[in-house]
Amino acid sequence: HIGNTYLFMGQKDKAIAVGNRIVSMTDAQPDLNGSGDSLRFYMRFKDDFSLIKGYPEGARGVKNAAICKGDQPFQCWWSLGYPIAFLANLYNYTGDKKYLDGAEKILQFCLRCNDNIRNNIVS
Repeated sequence: HIGNTYLFMGQKDKAIAVGNRIVSMTDAQPDLNGSGDSLRFYMRFKDDFSLIKGYPEGARGVKNAAICKGDQPFQCWWSLGYPIAFLANLYNYTGDKKYLDGAEKILQFCLRCNDNIRNNIVS
């Protein structure tokens, strides 16, 4: 949301900073090309930019949007769609192909996910 908001408000530098972080974190994904239960997209990272790949048992808070388990239904699919749309918009705005490549990398992950990604009424 914030990246598209920055674009809408004409704050190009901030939009580009958000886009650069999404691209770098997408590039850092170790399980984009996995299969079965190893097909994962990690949405959150620590202050040192290391990906959060799990939580201790019983940890409080919402964790479903933090790790997209591509082989399972009813994931927070929208959390993949937003960065795809934003990076595509940023590519249109800047002409920098790294944003289009980042969007396509996430989209390629989505194409390998559970069929529920295409027909889930929740997300």
